[in-house]
Amino acid sequence: MVDTKLVRGLDYYTGTIFEVKAKIGDLGAQNTLGGGGRYDRLVSSLGGPEVPAIGFALGVERVLLALAEPAEEFEPVLALFIAVLGERAQTWALPVAHRLRLQGVRTEMEHRPASLKAQLKRADALKARLALIVGDNELQSGKLVLRDLATRQQHEVTEAELEGKIRQLVDF
Repeated sequence: MVDTKLVRGLDYYTGTIFEVKAKIGDLGAQNTLGGGGRYDRLVSSLGGPEVPAIGFALGVERVLLALAEPAEEFEPVLALFIAVLGERAQTWALPVAHRLRLQGVRTEMEHRPASLKAQLKRADALKARLALIVGDNELQSGKLVLRDLATRQQHEVTEAELEGKIRQLVDF
């Protein structure tokens, strides 16, 4: 809906102004989630050059109150945490993590030296669905360990099988 009589409370606005109001939730009379507009003369009024500009402000708390579901419901699933054991595994894992991310697989990994136990604890804290365990033994054999952190089952996979197995185990 366009309201030609809308007035924002700041004098520096020029031309177009807007407000975004909530239709859902119980925000009462204060249902504006955010607003803004053009303020082409603001910089010059402060002694600067003529600069065309647009800006907005958003009330984060109001947006959260207006959500149909609790905010934690919108957190994307961390599909994979890569636990690396040693420099060789780190070097191998970086491009693999990058490739998986490009394929839409949300992936995190440890970049500092840490024990397997500490890395799996971090994976659990991040609520990762799977952990890929990679060390010298796995790289030498070509068999990677993919642990399902929900069921605690482990699967041996090759690098070529990795993405398919992840997609099979994680519904995204």
